[in-house]
Amino acid sequence: MKLFEVFYYYYYLFYIKVLVQPEPHFTTVLALSFVESLWVNSVIDMIALNWFCYKIDKWVMIGIAFLLMALNYIYYHKKHNATEIINEKPKTAQSHLLSITFTIMFTVVGVSWLFWGSFYAQAILENCK
Repeated sequence: MKLFEVFYYYYYLFYIKVLVQPEPHFTTVLALSFVESLWVNSVIDMIALNWFCYKIDKWVMIGIAFLLMALNYIYYHKKHNATEIINEKPKTAQSHLLSITFTIMFTVVGVSWLFWGSFYAQAILENCK
């Protein structure tokens, strides 16, 4: 869970310094949950496509996103972990630059599934028929 605390911290910094938001903690939870759901959905979709030749329904993917949003909200806000994370300023391998790079890569690769995932699914489903 330490890695997601690093992601939370750098997403929070992004919403504080770059996109000044009135509720940066809430926006951070939404953004982190969205990217996490893209990763989870991509893994589930790849497994379903490769093993069962089945494309996961969009409502299942949306449900996973809402479930992750609820779990992250409970973890970060109801248990007051968000303020502890911000005060702790977590990093990966004691390097600020490496932490930023890792967070950006996590986001870019996760969001890229929105674009190349449909092409991947189409190619796999064509081979199934």
